[in-house]
Amino acid sequence: MATTTRRPLGGVLVVVAALVAALVAGWAVHLVPDGPSESRAAGTPQAAGAFGADGAETVAADGSTGADAEALTAFRTACGKLLDIVPTAAVSTETAVQVTLEVRPVCPEGERIASSRFRVVLRSTGAGDGSAGAVIADGTFDLSGDALLVPGFGDPGSHLVADFGTGTAFLAPDSLAADIADGVVLVECEAVDGQPSTPAEDVSDESTTAVAASVSEDAADTESSALSVLERQAALDDPRVSALEGAWVAQLSSKTDGTYDAHDGRTYSLADIYQQFLSLRLLYPNVLLLNSSDWEAYTLDGYWVVIAGVPYSRPGEPNRWCTERGIAASQCFAKKLVRDGAPTGTTKHR
Repeated sequence: MATTTRRPLGGVLVVVAALVAALVAGWAVHLVPDGPSESRAAGTPQAAGAFGADGAETVAADGSTGADAEALTAFRTACGKLLDIVPTAAVSTETAVQVTLEVRPVCPEGERIASSRFRVVLRSTGAGDGSAGAVIADGTFDLSGDALLVPGFGDPGSHLVADFGTGTAFLAPDSLAADIADGVVLVECEAVDGQPSTPAEDVSDESTTAVAASVSEDAADTESSALSVLERQAALDDPRVSALEGAWVAQLSSKTDGTYDAHDGRTYSLADIYQQFLSLRLLYPNVLLLNSSDWEAYTLDGYWVVIAGVPYSRPGEPNRWCTERGIAASQCFAKKLVRDGAPTGTTKHR
């Protein structure tokens, strides 16, 4: 899936062409900019060849154009316009990254979306850190029991409170909240079951629909972007990890692609490693991620290590932290963080 980028000249024409093409094939796409909001969607090669409907060349997020750009699919409202849905907040619950999405009016009259398989994808547009295009969250929601209200012009606002849990969230809630504040989150959505919206008779009250995601039936290839997600998370956590240098901490996981964990009875992919980190972060908010290559306390490079970011002066204290939380001895033990030096004496098992 692709997004349209502006060019220095003719930028307005590019965006307009992209929207027209997206109506033929497209995903409902919304970018949260720093200023007033505007919908953006990529042109569709199948529908418009290498150019948009008015002849303006379309440009994907990766810089590809025309037939190289990936086509989008869309959710269109009853009046034929793309759904305008914008992320406004992200917080942590015990089991999920909870994202609040504001639904904005695009049609004169209100309507309801009651799709049983309403897919929502959050994607990074890049923050200068190489994360452009990375999937942040990808889940499918059942709105058949609690329909999502789309307000009409002048109607009160409505919100979708979406819980992205294990297997559907790919960025820690604090990092996602920062991305939302910076305006670098793209929202893509579609009714997988093809269920259209229907007229809403009463839209006089503000509406909030709260739902939990299931893993998307047509989920993006998260494994392909898992490495960049892990690298970005470790970079975001590095200042806090660096402040722990020389201290003992509780280590909860150390894995690389293909690691077999006998306790779990499974082999971990990169996407699995991130999901384990995220689950631990939701359970223990002070959890941090680092790469063993950056610390000489580790004998092997390239391992993604999860620690509890609480410093202790002696190894017995983090081991007690593990015991008090009922975590298996093979999964949680004391580790001394040493960036420069030898690994000897930096590990203390229970």
